[in-house]
This record gives sequence, structure tokens and C-alpha cells, in this order.
Amino acid sequence: MFKGRSITLKHLLVGGKKKIGLQFKSDRVIQALIEQLPHVIWSNDFNMYHLPM
Repeated sequence: MFKGRSITLKHLLVGGKKKIGLQFKSDRVIQALIEQLPHVIWSNDFNMYHLPM
């Protein structure tokens, strides 16, 4: 059954550098997949993962 999972991409500026924010509702599957991406970093300030552009 489709669970309606989605990820929203956000424009972020972290430390003066452009980043791609990954915003999603709490979901262990999505979180596990995102954590496998190279160069992904958690931001406490934005409360989301982000990647370099």
C-alpha cells in the first residue's frame, strides 16, 4: 500500500554556502535512505538534512 511518503526540497544558505535542504515528515525508511547519500549533513538550525549544490 502506498504510504504517501514525500520529500520537499528547500533552498538553504548554510555558512554562506548554497545547500539543498531535504524536508520530510518523520519516517524511518526515508531517513535511512537519506543517510546513505554522500555528503549529507544534519542541520540543527534548520531541523533537516542538507546537501551541497
